[in-house]
Amino acid sequence: MNDDDESKKIKQDQETLIFIDDMTIPVKNPEVTVREEMEEDGKYILFNAENELILVTNPTGKFILDHCNGSKTVAQIIRDIESEFTLAKDIDLPAIVKEYLLILLKAKLVTINVEGK
Repeated sequence: MNDDDESKKIKQDQETLIFIDDMTIPVKNPEVTVREEMEEDGKYILFNAENELILVTNPTGKFILDHCNGSKTVAQIIRDIESEFTLAKDIDLPAIVKEYLLILLKAKLVTINVEGK
């Protein structure tokens, strides 16, 4: 890797450096619309009208987005998932939820409520 490639990678890493912890309060972007697909698999289409981005998600992903109401922390959303869904014992739910929230954040489907911290 040459110096130009390395500097581009560092710049890209800095632009995408976002930290989500248990006390982070995510907020759904009001421009996001959700459409339920009519297929048996229960997929949902998330659409951000601001940047015309489309993301397909499952019921758990929609549940997470629905709970990004600006008052719940990530830890509260995780507890809500645990009470709503039957989960495998060996999954790392906090890591999965935080990773999914990063995807939503980068897609501008959610923002972070910094006033609530």
